[in-house]
Amino acid sequence: MNSTASHLDNWAGLLVDPSICEIGGENNNEGVDYARYLAMAFIIQMERENHNDYVVIFEYLQDIALIDSSKYPTSAKLVQVKKKSRGTWSKAALCREDKSSSDSPTIPDVIPGAAPEKKKKKSSTPKKLGAKSPLGKLHLCVEKLSSTVKTSGIFISNAAFDVKDSAGALAQANTVLPLDTLHTDEVEYVKEKLCKELGVTTLPHLSNISLEQSKVIPAAMRETVRGMIDEMLAKNHPTLPNISGRLQEQLLSIFSTLSGPPGIISSLSEILARKGFTRTQFTNIVMSHAATRNATENLDMVIDGLKKEGMAARAADRLRAQASRLQIQLVRQPDAKEALNWETAVQAARTYVDCNSYLEIISHVEAALVESKQTSKISLPSDNTISAIALLAIIYVDQEPPALSSQFTNQI
Repeated sequence: MNSTASHLDNWAGLLVDPSICEIGGENNNEGVDYARYLAMAFIIQMERENHNDYVVIFEYLQDIALIDSSKYPTSAKLVQVKKKSRGTWSKAALCREDKSSSDSPTIPDVIPGAAPEKKKKKSSTPKKLGAKSPLGKLHLCVEKLSSTVKTSGIFISNAAFDVKDSAGALAQANTVLPLDTLHTDEVEYVKEKLCKELGVTTLPHLSNISLEQSKVIPAAMRETVRGMIDEMLAKNHPTLPNISGRLQEQLLSIFSTLSGPPGIISSLSEILARKGFTRTQFTNIVMSHAATRNATENLDMVIDGLKKEGMAARAADRLRAQASRLQIQLVRQPDAKEALNWETAVQAARTYVDCNSYLEIISHVEAALVESKQTSKISLPSDNTISAIALLAIIYVDQEPPALSSQFTNQI
């Protein structure tokens, strides 16, 4: 590492290490949004496991870095994210040059935070990355950070891995596959390729690297992650209203600002301030919604509105009871949304959200559901249930951030 970086702590020093520093990776990574949704999935998993502390860092050595403490980190997990539109990952693909990112990064002439130096004649030999393959880069980054904290690495993708497990069978989908537990032939192949690529004779950190096919797929990442948020909130914060949609969009916006070049950085604390998202921040965002109306209050408010608009009290109370039952069903059986044509109801509610009358909006949503039933041949339930679906769709749309009304018509 350049001697002018001696004032940097180990964390910041790695950001200017020419053997692992890649510039412009975010611009070349078409799966950048996919990585952000995976980051949400990691956060939800850590919340489920009741981690006392954690930090998610974006674009630090790899796409995502997870560290166990915002103050005194003792372990880190580097996550390399690869979105794949078709096919599987073979061991050969994992060990050959990755064409998706630059292999000749532009390392700054002046190390961030260092005192200015006299200009030196530029070397005719460009600075090169120490590895070019996905697994080679991941192993090298794990090795570099391991001198600071206990470090592991994950290569994660939506695609499956065409590799053999320890018994010689094709590795199962959606599982974590530690490299050193694969079939002997696979392990030897990876060792041979990476040793040649890295110019070494041993790979001391191979046992700390895993492959993982995520259950979060790009085509349904919004819906999948939102479902995970729903489940976590219901378990950890049962008194909160359904804020999963707003929480998801808040996180996406925050994660966008944390990605990309960090500027002048000389310490871990600065890395966390500019590129990190902590458990404390997540908790504060969740609790900021504590004053939002809960599900029962939402129903009461709309039912009261319907009564004031002229709906008979008994009919309104029956509708409320049906909506309450349906609300529980949708939480416990998310798959029921398709059978109930929930997407059509939400889209119609968004379309007519500016109407001044609940009765008018419900009428429009009911009409959209009936029309959809006729065109798609979906078998909808009774008229009373259709009205309950319309009622819940109105509440759902009412709870969304204003910007979502016209932007995310397929989000459930």
